Amino acid sequence: MERALLGPPETWPDDVERHAAECEGCAAKLADALAASAGELDHAEGGTGQEPGSTDPLRDRVEGAIKSEHGLRAGLRALPTPTRISLLVGAGLVLGFGAGAVHMRPDIGAYPGTRFALELLSLAGLVVAATAMHLRPLHRPAPSRVSVALLVGAAALLLAGVVIMAPVTATHPASFLAPGESFFRRALSCFGFGSVVALVPMALLFFVARQRPDVRHGLTAAVFGAAIANFALEWHCPVVATGHLLAGHASILLALAAVLTFATAARGRHHAPTTRT
Repeated sequence: MERALLGPPETWPDDVERHAAECEGCAAKLADALAASAGELDHAEGGTGQEPGSTDPLRDRVEGAIKSEHGLRAGLRALPTPTRISLLVGAGLVLGFGAGAVHMRPDIGAYPGTRFALELLSLAGLVVAATAMHLRPLHRPAPSRVSVALLVGAAALLLAGVVIMAPVTATHPASFLAPGESFFRRALSCFGFGSVVALVPMALLFFVARQRPDVRHGLTAAVFGAAIANFALEWHCPVVATGHLLAGHASILLALAAVLTFATAARGRHHAPTTRT
């Protein structure tokens, strides 16, 4: 917070007020910074500041935000960052396993155990990395475009690796589409299943985030959601055909990235300050 409050108020991050509403210590630091800024302004103007009894508009907004923050969301956002990350990772992976295990893949006994474990651990690692990047504490700098691009690239490479290696394990009748079964219908079924499984964890991810979401948050959420979706599909779908895995599994990352990038960019334009002339 101290780093965020360096400089005049107009240079402070947009989410300073929101964070101060959740943290009493940071609210006190923000109030001190506002008081210092007001004192510097009065000194620069020869003591002709605001009239006695008037209140700084920014202070009014901060105090109003502090009073308005209550309920479940405020309580979750006020949790320490490691706790929020653990909550999201645990909830996402448990939901992914639970959804996939409702109808467990019939070839689970024939699938190589070591490789299956490595795939699950890799997807879980993506969930952890995306969650940590998305829920960064306010005092840390926002993730750079390069770091977000590396995260998305790592997710794409991991899913591509699963697609390339999967046909090696085609040793079970369920590994192939049934005679006469529609390729597109089966792929769409897995795509829809995985996407629906990812919706609740992604909503919770945005729910507990302290920062206003931007495009980088959209991309980290897309990686988070796609990793959980594929985690669930690992337990659920036995088909290992390359075309099916590309169209029904890996494509979830591309779809979520496109939708969330557009949504967060549109939200950013809506909340962007207007330039006065």
